[in-house]
Amino acid sequence: MSITGKLIRFDLTKGTYFIEDSAPYHDIYIGGRGVGDWILFKEVEKDVSPLDPENIMVFGAGALTGTIAPSSGRLSLVTKNLMTEGIAFSNAGGHFAPELKYAGYDDLVIKGKSPNPVYILINDEKVEIRDASHLWGKTTWETEDLIKEELEDKKVQILSIGPGGENLAKSACIIINKGRALGFGGCGAIMGAKNLKAIVVRGSHSVEVKDPEGFMNECYRVFKKMEHSIGTNFLRQGGTINKIGPALSIPYRNYQDGHYGQKTAELSQLNFKRKYETKRIACFNCPMYCSHFYAIDKGPYRGLKAEGLQINAVRGFGSNLDVADPAFVIKCNAYCNQLGLHIDEISSTLAWIFDCYEKNIVTKEETDGLSLEWGNQEAAVELIKKIAYRQGIGDILAEGTYRAASKIGKNSLKRAVVIKKTGVNEGNMRGKKAWALGIVTSTRGGGHLTGSPNSEGLRNITYQIGEERYGVPTAGQPKTYEGKAKLVSWFEKFKAAIDSLGLCYFTSYWQNNLLSPDDYAALYSKAIGRDIKAEQLFAIGEKIINIEKAFNTINAGFSRKDDYPPQRFIDEPVKTGPLAGERLPLDKWDQMLDEYYEIHGWDKVTGWQTERILEKLRLKEVEEKLRKEGKLITND
Repeated sequence: MSITGKLIRFDLTKGTYFIEDSAPYHDIYIGGRGVGDWILFKEVEKDVSPLDPENIMVFGAGALTGTIAPSSGRLSLVTKNLMTEGIAFSNAGGHFAPELKYAGYDDLVIKGKSPNPVYILINDEKVEIRDASHLWGKTTWETEDLIKEELEDKKVQILSIGPGGENLAKSACIIINKGRALGFGGCGAIMGAKNLKAIVVRGSHSVEVKDPEGFMNECYRVFKKMEHSIGTNFLRQGGTINKIGPALSIPYRNYQDGHYGQKTAELSQLNFKRKYETKRIACFNCPMYCSHFYAIDKGPYRGLKAEGLQINAVRGFGSNLDVADPAFVIKCNAYCNQLGLHIDEISSTLAWIFDCYEKNIVTKEETDGLSLEWGNQEAAVELIKKIAYRQGIGDILAEGTYRAASKIGKNSLKRAVVIKKTGVNEGNMRGKKAWALGIVTSTRGGGHLTGSPNSEGLRNITYQIGEERYGVPTAGQPKTYEGKAKLVSWFEKFKAAIDSLGLCYFTSYWQNNLLSPDDYAALYSKAIGRDIKAEQLFAIGEKIINIEKAFNTINAGFSRKDDYPPQRFIDEPVKTGPLAGERLPLDKWDQMLDEYYEIHGWDKVTGWQTERILEKLRLKEVEEKLRKEGKLITND
């Protein structure tokens, strides 16, 4: 039924593993993120800190991962969040997840701490925990090359940590195929705390579906639909950086403004393509090939060759640091991938410390002699290195934006643009109201890939289309608050289901005129041999969101007070550009947040879940855990 039916549990403290039946998890929560959420909720208690050996990491392929469904190469990771103490989930492409399925496994659950550095090798039925002492200290790129050389196999698929994870930088992430990141929640540091350098997979089996002919027909239909979509053409032209243009609202100097003016043109995808792009790259079975490969042949970054980037790197290392240089953005993106650092947290931290330097909150003596003037490329690159190795000022910055500001003090926290103690690297939050709500209420502590819609501002999302697709006529109107809570709730459930299926979100309605909930339900139905409706996928998505919400309430102590945007977005409007004057006033935000809680069936005063909604979703264990903590709103 498209899953392998096997899950491997590793105990790195004991150096052991065993295989478990994965079907009971997948039957309820599909796969990927949904399965990971449930295992984490059941097995990790409140007194376990993210870096404790008892914290677990759940790597999961989705139900359709490794099939011929479009873009079926996604891997989910769920663990306890090093930034928030709540839940962390990430999702990455590349080729690792399909290879895991071909090796015969749906999920990996890892706990414990090895006494020495190790890596896990899975080659079909052969599973080993190998010494990695010779890899410790290496970058992710070096690690991948050395493992392939050691195994004499260039086709193994590898995920690894770099020096950032080894040194427990809270902004550390995990890198797949040298350029795909599992990013949120300090997961690289969590893996480093386990002395786990890498996971390597090689498989020779196949992934079977219940109705091969029916599944093939559905795949043909959706591929054809994608071929004629404006969303596919848009991504093929330039990936997500194709959105960059003078009219786009992107952050400037740590969000002192929300528009970069004419300098934005210097960061357009045409400049990246004309100057540096050598070819396009696709993830597993993807018809959109939205990634890029760049080569820099002159200037300070001469000789760098790397897979390309998404729009968040352009705003994080470009406009928000006031550097209109594509080569610099490519360098920072590649350097973070090599060192195993999450570019959203890193770029947020850099923008904050540069802002503090401008306001004389920190001095040159405190920054190891670096002049942190806006646009100083050399200083920014040096800070990235210092963070990964925890050198000098980098030891403080490696704590992430919120904790670094708390340590430095001197009112520097007022300049930190953070949500739930997580640094923000987002565009247009003051101008697009649903986009902002989805980021702020994200269960993983920020980021737009939980519930933020991409529909706002799209000219083809008319009132009629908004109503037909989402039940929200205003889905395409960025500045209005009306209906935006419902829109975010719709996308939260949609994204949770897609992550669990193991497909790329870029194949969906999120990227304009692509696949609908009915399309995914049809693919899944043919794969498992049972008729599934879109409404059932959304019901599972709602369960997933509620499991994450409860984990956060219990472990991170989140409540309504944590669902507000950064103070800068409340107080300071966008100064220039088409969205000049836009901000997020509290009275409007409170109305939207009330509506959001009401749609979810949560308490508007506390933000906590109610007995009624958990009974409706049949989440009895979730209900009982919240009741035990005294954080459940009862029916009476």
